[in-house]
Amino acid sequence: VGALAHHELDDYYSASDYFVLGSHYEGSGYSLIESMACGCIPLVTSIPSFIKLTNNGELGSLWETGNITSFKMALHEVLQKDKITESQKVITYFKKELSFEAIARKQLEMIEQITSKKQLKNN
Repeated sequence: VGALAHHELDDYYSASDYFVLGSHYEGSGYSLIESMACGCIPLVTSIPSFIKLTNNGELGSLWETGNITSFKMALHEVLQKDKITESQKVITYFKKELSFEAIARKQLEMIEQITSKKQLKNN
């Protein structure tokens, strides 16, 4: 497909069932996060950022970088799952853990914990 403008990604991901990425390292995994927002089922390498984003491989399937046998096994595993059910699990997880609202909620919770600990210390 080549490069897409950012505003085109939603349509592209929404038309896809799976998101396959064989990165050896990623600092954040923005493309994976964007695909998950649209319900794409991840089939990604088992690197730390992807392990975290897929809830330890609970969503989709993980495979070892550079290992074609591991990829084939992960592909077989993910294709055995019901697409509609798995896609909905991905969307639900995204909304709960990765969306802007989820990130803001978590930040507020951390701020509240820090400020309440400071208040206890000062009293």
